[in-house]
Amino acid sequence: ILVMFIGGDGNLNLEQRGSLSGVNVLIRMRPALEAAGMKLLYVDIPDRQFSRSDAEYARSVGKMIEQENSEKLPVLVAGISRGSISAANVASRVSVSGMILLSAVTGRTYDGTVRDAPIADISAPSLLLIHNQDACLSSRSESALRSFAREMKKSSSTIVVLEGGRDESSGAGREAACDPKS
Repeated sequence: ILVMFIGGDGNLNLEQRGSLSGVNVLIRMRPALEAAGMKLLYVDIPDRQFSRSDAEYARSVGKMIEQENSEKLPVLVAGISRGSISAANVASRVSVSGMILLSAVTGRTYDGTVRDAPIADISAPSLLLIHNQDACLSSRSESALRSFAREMKKSSSTIVVLEGGRDESSGAGREAACDPKS
């Protein structure tokens, strides 16, 4: 089971009849992941009274995982950009088999960073991905990502620095390489 937390404001923008669409890479990857046999759970933004790093938010996601995992399958959490805050929070408070963070928010945003959860409690192995041309102020520092990995005292982590790809975005008020389609 792969529990997904998208970036940006985290709003899944569910269409009629619960269909999911959007430019976020975790949504665009959905057909390939399902074809590979993954059961996907997409988690919407927290209620306004909670933040992405709030303990109660993590507990509610834990309840959802328990409800959707009657087969007791291995559970991985994955988050991209500000969704990495949610994924790290859940991994620090809920028993999961692994954590995948893409463009982890190590620099301050209006809703915090990956360090706002008790990350020293993350015990699941972690895969941390960063693009060498990431232009987002909050996620472009490889040294900050390495520091974050060291702070996860109970977890083994692998950092992968990505190169290449193509930029399909206009930037919409920020550098194009900090857009969901870059």
